Order: sequence, then structure tokens, then C-alpha cells
Amino acid sequence: MPRKKGFDREKARKIQKILMHNHQGIWLREIARLAGMPVSTVFLYLKAHMAEDVSIEPLVVAGRQVGRMKIVKLKRFRLIR
Repeated sequence: MPRKKGFDREKARKIQKILMHNHQGIWLREIARLAGMPVSTVFLYLKAHMAEDVSIEPLVVAGRQVGRMKIVKLKRFRLIR
């Protein structure tokens, strides 16, 4: 069966639910692991479909950026229907 093309509300809801339970922020890879989706899919949904609702920032420890790790935070809650 071919994959479903375009925006999938269920994927967006999964990501939103994970972010709601981690309001302090969560690694992009951790969102992908918890949602059971590839990192690229999660990043696409965050940047293309949820950009107004999330903040994606580099992980900084002791004033230095840690690799390419990103922390995602929910700015505001908007129900995805």
C-alpha cells in the first residue's frame, strides 16, 4: 500500500500531544522516537505545518552549542483538527 501523500492530521496530533506533555522543551530526536516517525518527518511537520506554534532552538550547554541537537518548545496551544 503506497504512503499517504500530504498533511496527515494524526501525525500532527501525535507531535502536538508530545509537546504538550513536555512544555519545558524536548529534543527533536526524542519527539521522533516517541511518535514512531522519522526525524525528517517530524522536522517537516514542525517547520511547515506547526511553525507558528513551536520554537526550535539549538541545544546550548555552558554557552556552547551541542552538535546539531535541537530543542523544541510549544509556544502556544492550537487544536489541530
